[in-house]
Amino acid sequence: MRSNRIFANRWTLRLLSLVFAIILHIAVSSENNQFTQASRMNNASVNITETISNVPVFVGETDADIFVTGLPESVNVEVTGPRNIINQATTNKVYVVTEDLTGVATGNRTVRLDMKGLPEGVGDYKITPSHVVVEIGRLEEITVPIEYEVDEKLVAEGYSISGIDLNPKEVTLTGRSDVIDQFKRAVVRISADQAMSESFTQTYTVQVEDGNGELLDVNSSVSEVTASVNIDHAGKTLNINIVPEGEDTSKFKYQYAFTDVSSVLVDGDAGNLDNISSVDAIVNVEGMDRSGVRTASLQIPDGIEGINYREIPISVTVLSLEENSANSQATDQETSEDDTPESESTENEE
Repeated sequence: MRSNRIFANRWTLRLLSLVFAIILHIAVSSENNQFTQASRMNNASVNITETISNVPVFVGETDADIFVTGLPESVNVEVTGPRNIINQATTNKVYVVTEDLTGVATGNRTVRLDMKGLPEGVGDYKITPSHVVVEIGRLEEITVPIEYEVDEKLVAEGYSISGIDLNPKEVTLTGRSDVIDQFKRAVVRISADQAMSESFTQTYTVQVEDGNGELLDVNSSVSEVTASVNIDHAGKTLNINIVPEGEDTSKFKYQYAFTDVSSVLVDGDAGNLDNISSVDAIVNVEGMDRSGVRTASLQIPDGIEGINYREIPISVTVLSLEENSANSQATDQETSEDDTPESESTENEE
């Protein structure tokens, strides 16, 4: 009943309406004000300060025979200027260079870094760091072969490396002459995540070292090398002796020859391998009366395993002794007739 009395009062209703009207006016005014400010910002150029990270650093003007070490790879640059230009500058190709170094003496030197590539309109910039200490020396260049080292755990048990091919095989090194003088070798270290039993190709980083195995601060024409590693089953190559069985020497003469295989790769205990230099291939020619190819079985000694062959083809030439004898007699007769003196022949005619 009391609440109904409140709304029944005309002045109370008027007061509440006024309060709601004021609140609504404030809300609408605030929104319009924000919209107006945004519109005004679109009609103005505002200066801002922005930091561009990882700006690359390069050597500026130098003499042709000068080499500079100690430069940072990149720096941070704080730029100030119109927001629209700054936002574009962060994506443009901006970079930093050293001051002009032509005609300077060798040795340590503090050099100033200058900004390049900023668009017009950028009012100010600050490079961090703005100065760096570098070492200036005489330039020297050499071309050297690339060596390789192999991880002792690279190859699985029972296998061995038959060859390694590097591409490229040489690298050109450029640096200060006193650093180049310390050069010992350029090397790649060949390894794998697991012991390998098959040939493979992989890319490795070239490391340039001094006599103590420490890395040298020089520029390399190539940073990576592709190594093709050939892996074969370990073992020993043995010659094959042809041993015939079943020859009928009363009727035939036999000749033997390898068709394409004359050696075999075997594996086993090193002591056993040292004691053998060849293996026999047993070829059975029993019943052969004409030439042909027979399969021979390799006689692998105990404790030795044939890796690539257990049997090989052998070419067998069969010659009949009877035909050879008849041919020989005919040849002898012809020779005898040819050797008869001409004078004796004439006397018989008379």
